[in-house]
Amino acid sequence: MGLLGIFGGRAPRDLEKKGDALCEKREYGLAKLEYERALERCRKKGQGDEALEARLLEKANRSREALARTHREEGLEIMESGYGEAAADCFRLALDLTRDESMIADLRSLLEKLKELDSLEGEDELDADLFEPDVENEFGVSQDTHELFTALVSSLPPSVRQAFSEYGPSFGEGYVALHQGDFETAVERFTRCLEEDPGRKLILPELATACLNLGRVDEAGEKAEEFMALNVEELHTYPGICEVLWAAGDYDRALAWLETVPENMKESLPIILLRAETHFRAKNPAEAEGILKEAMDLYGFHPEAAKQLAAVHEARGRKEKARDLYGEVLNACRTCSTPPDPWAKKKFADLSYELGDRSNKVLELYLSLAREQPSSRAEFFEKISRIYESQGNRTEAERFMAFSRQTANETSDPGAGSASPQEAR
Repeated sequence: MGLLGIFGGRAPRDLEKKGDALCEKREYGLAKLEYERALERCRKKGQGDEALEARLLEKANRSREALARTHREEGLEIMESGYGEAAADCFRLALDLTRDESMIADLRSLLEKLKELDSLEGEDELDADLFEPDVENEFGVSQDTHELFTALVSSLPPSVRQAFSEYGPSFGEGYVALHQGDFETAVERFTRCLEEDPGRKLILPELATACLNLGRVDEAGEKAEEFMALNVEELHTYPGICEVLWAAGDYDRALAWLETVPENMKESLPIILLRAETHFRAKNPAEAEGILKEAMDLYGFHPEAAKQLAAVHEARGRKEKARDLYGEVLNACRTCSTPPDPWAKKKFADLSYELGDRSNKVLELYLSLAREQPSSRAEFFEKISRIYESQGNRTEAERFMAFSRQTANETSDPGAGSASPQEAR
């Protein structure tokens, strides 16, 4: 399957759904590209769907700004570590993306601060091409693939990003294919890349993930085992290997392996969360709860820890506690001006609904979710209908129940047009 063929012929609404799914995973760079492709196709078709165009443009802008904030946050972390050039790279990426005047001013101030700290010698002589490399010379792949690859690796640690960029075109194509769900291509490209240079050990977790998604659990386990023996100090690789061990039901081995990580990583939050998740999957919720509470005592409130703890509370029948924690996650998003966490938003709404809350607050949440997550629209419309019914508004209850049935029918018949949230509103 050719990489460009992955995107060929898809309808704007299909691309929009893919963008929505990527946003839910916080892969904002990829989501932005999907929305922009959808917008371009919508305009080319000349269908005059102004509501769809406006929605796609808004989503593309939101994902672009979210990606800019991600680069800024990464730059601040790197800046604290004293790596001025790498921090400037992140700030410039954010500056290229954002249209927010206050963020533009902030990013320019940060770059000026780096100059003052002499973290960037010869800043004035830096050429723009340093930050916009020649695609063909560096990667040897198409512009489309390069854009996707760049977006995917943008949130990785600088050392990993640099290594991946040096692995060559086979790896770049495989990495993009992996994140687009073309696992056969990913395995083929990663295998070829390892044959070209067996020393590229950071490929192993990616190859194991691709094999796992193809149901080749034994092969995934072999690659994982090979990587585990290396004792690599790269935090981003551990979740993928744990996924392989979880899929094999080998929770004891996963826990034992997490205990062997380098000492300077053992008490890092990502490793602590993996230990808790392993216990939770192994049906040891009490142990998971203890680990998560200790993590929050040690690190303070953290959204990922809070979401895991909420899942534990829900599994143990404490729905009110779970709902309240998801609410805290959403409040934290509002406080730091980041987009609401899609998972926490849906869980908060669903648990509130299950607990009998039929307030306008829950109604507004489901109306918002219907706009943001089209693939679950039938479910959201039905709940909106039930809320209106409980409030005595039969007209709106019947209208949204009709929307729910219509959307469910369209899901089973992809050729049918879909109701827009704006129309539903």
